[in-house]
Amino acid sequence: MRVDTRVIALASGAVVVAVVLGFWTEAWIGAATGLGGLFAPVLWEAAITRRNSSEATAEHAESVFQPMVSHAATESITDLLRPENEVVPFRRRPESAELLQWCQTPQQQKVRLITGEGGAGKTRLTVQLGRDLVDAKWQTRWVRRGEEADAVRIASELRQSVLLVVDYAETRNGLLQLVRAAASVPDQPPLRVLLLARSAGEWWEELLNSCDDSLSEALIASPPLTLEAMPASSSQEAFVDAVSAFAARLRLPPPDAVFTDHEPKIVILALHAAALLAVVEQQGETDSTVTLGVGTDVFARLLRHEERYWHQTARARVLLLDASVERRAVALGTWIGANSETAAADLLRYVPDLIASPELRGRAARWLRDLYPADSDGSTVGYPEWLGSLQPDRLAERLIGDLLANDPGPLQAMLTALESRRLLRALTIAVRAAQTDSRVITWLQEALAAFPHVLIPPLIPVAIETDPAVGSLIAQTVEKEEIDAATLLAFDSIIPDRTLALAEPAVVIARRIVHLTSPGTSQRASRLISLGSRLSNAGQNAEAAAATTDAVTIFRRLEAERPQEFTYDLANSLMGLTRYLVHADRSAEALTSVEEAVTLLRELADCDLSMYGHTFAHALVNYGGALFSVGRAEDALPALDEAVAIYRSLSVASPGDGAAEVGSDDIASALTFKSVCLGTLGRAEEALAVSEAAVATHRRLAEENADAFRSLLPAGLVIHAALLLGCGRLQDALWATEEAETACQSLAADRPAAFNKDLTEVLAVRALCLEALGHTAAAREVIDLVVDTCGRATTADAAVAIADISGMLAEHAEILERCGRPAEAEVARRTAATLADRSASEP
Repeated sequence: MRVDTRVIALASGAVVVAVVLGFWTEAWIGAATGLGGLFAPVLWEAAITRRNSSEATAEHAESVFQPMVSHAATESITDLLRPENEVVPFRRRPESAELLQWCQTPQQQKVRLITGEGGAGKTRLTVQLGRDLVDAKWQTRWVRRGEEADAVRIASELRQSVLLVVDYAETRNGLLQLVRAAASVPDQPPLRVLLLARSAGEWWEELLNSCDDSLSEALIASPPLTLEAMPASSSQEAFVDAVSAFAARLRLPPPDAVFTDHEPKIVILALHAAALLAVVEQQGETDSTVTLGVGTDVFARLLRHEERYWHQTARARVLLLDASVERRAVALGTWIGANSETAAADLLRYVPDLIASPELRGRAARWLRDLYPADSDGSTVGYPEWLGSLQPDRLAERLIGDLLANDPGPLQAMLTALESRRLLRALTIAVRAAQTDSRVITWLQEALAAFPHVLIPPLIPVAIETDPAVGSLIAQTVEKEEIDAATLLAFDSIIPDRTLALAEPAVVIARRIVHLTSPGTSQRASRLISLGSRLSNAGQNAEAAAATTDAVTIFRRLEAERPQEFTYDLANSLMGLTRYLVHADRSAEALTSVEEAVTLLRELADCDLSMYGHTFAHALVNYGGALFSVGRAEDALPALDEAVAIYRSLSVASPGDGAAEVGSDDIASALTFKSVCLGTLGRAEEALAVSEAAVATHRRLAEENADAFRSLLPAGLVIHAALLLGCGRLQDALWATEEAETACQSLAADRPAAFNKDLTEVLAVRALCLEALGHTAAAREVIDLVVDTCGRATTADAAVAIADISGMLAEHAEILERCGRPAEAEVARRTAATLADRSASEP
């Protein structure tokens, strides 16, 4: 039944009249009774609506969230190792209290990442966190794969404090959407998102770079919690506790077991596996002493016990299979998975004894389904899994390692028949297994050599998400195998422009593409520029300069043969060459390169300023920088003036679309650089006037659009303060540093990783101003603050950061000296020395 809003309005009016009349006639009780009767249908309908809404939310939640419940008891001893079964009592660790406080403290950053190798205890820690939160009326929900987009919305509809857990976060395609949604919801009721991954590698960097600045810096401010392996010093006590727990669950007397291992740290899962073996293998012989270590052998021994479970369940179904067939079937199901009985039976064609019998494969598929039910392994609506897998992961990875080592050939060919999602899963698991099993590395090398065109594309995201060592395998394959240009170009197109995990294969692929292009052509030149970019990304700037020089040579010849057709290409390649030469500390050559680029771009800008003017102005600023770097500050001034004039003309020509603001920013930056050049030349008053104009522009832009421009103000103020000192305006200089400090503190509060170093530079110049004013004690306090802030911002690199700041003060000393302020220059040098001494005295 739908309630007509007009009926509600008329009924409301009638009730008001009835209540008022009833009150004056002392019959208000009757009126109230009438009120209840009148609204009963409406309230009933509302209750039904709320109930239906709640049921819909609950139903949707079941499809979005995966239950984390105790695994049903079976004859599988490995079930005792599953973290959700909580057989071994949880040992408190510092991360437990930190995570609990993070959840329960209002207005916290909503997303945290926990990393740790397989078996380090990430899942067990999270299960315990959920248990601790129950008393505080929280729900813990594990997000199913493929349901990231709806997770935050459904969690909000639960109208309760919720902890969302995303396991294998590094492999989730919808993670960015989930993180953005979590950051945008109010913190009432609280919502927290806990990401679990083996490492915070390039996938994490990509996530940070894909977020807006405020969210990215908020994530950076809460660095990943890394679960370290257990110190050997506390392993014996943990081992004894685990032995007692497993013995109690199996109703066996605990054996007299001794744990030994020579590693300084031990993965908790391996320790628990050793404890479980001690109980199972002794079968109650309490008078004997068992000595166990960890390492892969405990997993191999556990698999032998698990084989008994496979065999018993198969025999119960009258499924008479050889033990090796059972083992291969379980390994394939765990490794590849299947989304239906048909797919599972088809997968079992790769078990030799089952090839000829579809009926036997179907029975074996149903046996696998019941052996490790998919529901306990995280099936999803978007990504259905009909087969579950052996758990924990480290045990499954050992089983898969055995499979790949014993029969590599047919399994390599099998990969080529898999759909993309299955192939990605198979390679991800294989790469995880390779981290602890060298046999899998050999298998991957051989598979890549056999099928590079099939395996390299999915291995590119695996390298980013799971293990950057895969990049070396890809590079080795590309170097050894014959791969056509079209395939190499396809590989190159899916490697990110900036990547550490894939820097090596990116260079190898780019180099191979260059060799496959025709010499002397524009295509060869373009590929050489791409190679230069890849080399620079890998930190090989000298090699990048060499490759780009070859591109310049080609474009220069083509430009001579066909004037104006390749002018921009030549200029662009020269600008790239300039960048690489500067990075390689070859300033004189960089100056020559940028001079030619400026000449070419000037010709283009003269023909079409609207198209080429902005690039030309940037080139002029770079030209000024190159001149300044070789000690020609005087010559840099005309280039900077011309750049400013072009920026101004372009901003006036394009009003109202944001170009004016961008132009103003470029103008202010060029003017700041000009003021430095003038200060270096000793022209203090001119420098100060230019600096004042630049600071005024930066200040206005920051007021108009703080998000876009406030980060540029502190640097301009620091230079302005140095020039004020050069003009003898010491108090004004101090005020400028105070304004810069206020701006920097605001930035560092939101984005500490990005702006702590800027803050320390501002503080260092403030100390310089205080010292120049004779406030020595105050200056020393600020120097102490600089050292402390550097230590917090960069930890092990604090000395490097302080050396950079001391170098900056030395540069200010040179400016002050040339501005005719030798006393202030000496103060700057002393301040730099004091900073270095104070840093050296730190423990």
